[in-house]
Amino acid sequence: MAILHGSHRQRLMRGMSGKDCSVGNELSPSDVGRQEFSADFAAANVLGELAAVVQHPELMIPELAADSKIPAIKELVDRLFDQGVIDDKLAFLQAVLERETLQSTVIGDGDVALPHARGPMVGRLGMALGRTKTPIGFPSGDDRQEVGLICLIAVPANAPGLYLKLLSALARVFQDAAFRTELGEAESAQRMQQLLARKMEISCSIPPYLYRS
Repeated sequence: MAILHGSHRQRLMRGMSGKDCSVGNELSPSDVGRQEFSADFAAANVLGELAAVVQHPELMIPELAADSKIPAIKELVDRLFDQGVIDDKLAFLQAVLERETLQSTVIGDGDVALPHARGPMVGRLGMALGRTKTPIGFPSGDDRQEVGLICLIAVPANAPGLYLKLLSALARVFQDAAFRTELGEAESAQRMQQLLARKMEISCSIPPYLYRS
């Protein structure tokens, strides 16, 4: 069972703006300081797409075998491939790792990482969530932190809008320390999926959450 720790300052996901966040089209330093967006969860079709992402216990891993960053991401990539979310493991892994060198994907007080990428190797919007045995080092961008939860997000190349909405929804969900503790104590993949689905439903029903880069 994972024990989630966090002593770092509260932070918001960086680089989450209306611009294309795929590898090779990052925000300039001047843009990063100015961008903000508010995710609109009122549209039923958007809520339906986001809800569908968290309906698969097969994409939840209660205890990752890996004890370092890249092997942990590889485990999650394998799950996405096995469930038909992506069709090219190597290409997607490379896209994720390239994205990791550009900006931090660690959120909250350092407990959670949201590595992500989008591209033609992704067949549908999806995510895989893994829990580590103990917090592992997760260097990302300029950050050097430890995380206990890794949520890997895959987005089709033609869905930048959903990309941002899903990132925003998950960032909001994982900012809740009580929820992170509850998820860390879940005894099975099925329980992890139930908790996340319930939390996503609650989160998406309240007013939009404002993020500033």
